[in-house]
Amino acid sequence: MVGSRYTAGGGVGQWNFWCRQFSAWATKPARWLGAGTVSDPFAPVAGWINANLSAGVTVYVVPNHHVYSLMFHAPRAQYAWQLEPARRREPQFAALPAVHFKGTVAPEYLIAFGPHLAQLRRDIEQHLGAGASYQLVARIDTYWQPLYRPELF
Repeated sequence: MVGSRYTAGGGVGQWNFWCRQFSAWATKPARWLGAGTVSDPFAPVAGWINANLSAGVTVYVVPNHHVYSLMFHAPRAQYAWQLEPARRREPQFAALPAVHFKGTVAPEYLIAFGPHLAQLRRDIEQHLGAGASYQLVARIDTYWQPLYRPELF
């Protein structure tokens, strides 16, 4: 106990007290900034893909910039519709499978992050027609937008 070591005039006990106070204070800013609690929407989605989809299953993700983290963390899936159909005629893309071009092959799974469900519906209707039908197989309870800036680390 700090009080048992206290001496008049500020001896070791007082020093221990201030060291403890400083160390308690020094860790608070990290907690205030949310250290250790950074929300990551990709880990739970990649976990679901890895646990539920077999290798080579086609997946379309919106917004399209969210696909890159999933490619890294869940690489067994084949991520569909990354290119516009007109780009298929370019020599550099001639050997790519048709699933990489929007609207040429229907992806087996669709993933929409947060408010981008409307965009997903528009893309499906535009490229596959109003008759295209998908069912909800999972809803992952996580905030959709990353709350960190990787370029700062």
